[in-house]
Amino acid sequence: MIYAKEFLGGIKMLNILLVDDEEEIREGMARRIPWQQLGFFKPITAENGIEALELAEKLRPDIIITDIQMPFMDGLEFIEQATKLLPASKFLVFSGYDHFEYAQKAVSLKVDKYLLKPFSADDLAKVLCEIKEKMQEEKAERLNTQRLQKRFEENISIFRDNFFISCLNGLNETERVLQQQRDFNLPEKISCRLVLFEFRGNYELTEASDRPFLSLAVKDIAIEQIRVFEKPLVFSYGENLVWLPISVTDEQITQITNEICATITSLGSLILAGISKRHLALIELKNAYIEAQSALDFSSHLDQRTTFAMIADDIPHHGSSISLNASDVEVRRLVNVLKYGDVEKISMCAKELFQQAQKQNLNRFEYTAFLSEWVGVLSRNCLLNETSEGETMIFRLSREMESKVGLPFEEGCRWFIDCCCQVSKILQKDIHQSSKGQIMQGLHYIAENFNDPDLTADSLSHYLHLNPAYFSVLFKKHTGKTFVSYLTEKRVKEAKELLENSDDKTYIIAEKVGYTESNYFSYVFKKATGHSPTRYRKLYTSEESL
Repeated sequence: MIYAKEFLGGIKMLNILLVDDEEEIREGMARRIPWQQLGFFKPITAENGIEALELAEKLRPDIIITDIQMPFMDGLEFIEQATKLLPASKFLVFSGYDHFEYAQKAVSLKVDKYLLKPFSADDLAKVLCEIKEKMQEEKAERLNTQRLQKRFEENISIFRDNFFISCLNGLNETERVLQQQRDFNLPEKISCRLVLFEFRGNYELTEASDRPFLSLAVKDIAIEQIRVFEKPLVFSYGENLVWLPISVTDEQITQITNEICATITSLGSLILAGISKRHLALIELKNAYIEAQSALDFSSHLDQRTTFAMIADDIPHHGSSISLNASDVEVRRLVNVLKYGDVEKISMCAKELFQQAQKQNLNRFEYTAFLSEWVGVLSRNCLLNETSEGETMIFRLSREMESKVGLPFEEGCRWFIDCCCQVSKILQKDIHQSSKGQIMQGLHYIAENFNDPDLTADSLSHYLHLNPAYFSVLFKKHTGKTFVSYLTEKRVKEAKELLENSDDKTYIIAEKVGYTESNYFSYVFKKATGHSPTRYRKLYTSEESL
């Protein structure tokens, strides 16, 4: 479930998650505040930090209101973990304890407001409106087109950006690259990845005069967040944005990229990011860009409910890669669309290829060479597929190719699009089966290790050698459930078996199914079944005796 985007008076309504272990307080707040009138949805509620963390990951609220003293996971620990998932969200903490260490910890976690109990509905409404106003001011500052235009005119680094772009296009010799690295005060030895950001739509910058400044707004946000860790090497490439991280760790690259995506998404724009493999020289930036584009295209075919960075290392590989000449970026683009695109994107890509060829007024011989080259791309990818379907498609392409050369340009294009769509089905089926295999391996691991209290999505993704964010999306795609929901169901199912077929005490059963705290096990079990473990055993015993 994800909150819908709704607007009140032209302003997006904000989503709230309310966390408190006392039902009376939760219900009282939810009932007494005129949420919609103030520009908020009625809050979703949670009764402890663990439940709240799962809801936060699913719902991605704009504002989180939480108590501090709660069972299983207190409010401050919850905030510490939630800020990693939701760097753009605002946090409001309330507590009945006026302890300095609580306030000090809240400040260190960059909590936006701290309220002491008791407080009135008016007090809470006032603070929420202050937070909302602050969010609107921050957003206005980021999207202030006059300020951005001034920065654009005064601070753009044309020569450095052109150097990087020429590296992406593979236009520089090694010696020239090394010389320009020195000219721009870049380290002589560079080990870096390439991060590619691509815009997929904007919901709020609707004025035509504002659109040219959207990429600059995003660049401004990226530079601001990267500067905390290193000197930002950020530049525009077409309609996309490129970041070259050269002094941060792989973990920091993923963290920063996800934070940038979250911030931009909070402004109403959809953005995806792809991260290349690590390269040891700027002369290799062309390959890095192709890898980042592949990662980005792969992420776009997932059923995503959140925005996160896709890393090239995580993409399933099938056979050896096709070698590309210096001018064959179009080949890579077509192959990526075949693997990860839909029919519309495949048709658009194929039409563009034929339109470019048509503008060149090719003779029959040249047209035959053109069509043979692109049919060869399809055949090579079918060959790498190593399936009977791939072999059949290669035979079809070979059989039909000669007769299609004499067709009018438009008919040849339609035939090629049909072939592309058929090849795409074969390749995407293979990719789906590969990713399904990874998740099946994960499910087997859960079945063998569900009783490990340290089993988490992070630990399992590490075991599978997958990026945690990618693993979460992949797991949900193939199982229809989050990792936490699936693991909880497995543990509750095993607990039922033990309650029905053993005399073990509740705390022993809790340990056997992966819970170190029997109270939390009882809470989870009752939430899942409607009965406490003791009550469930009594009911089962009564039914057996009938």
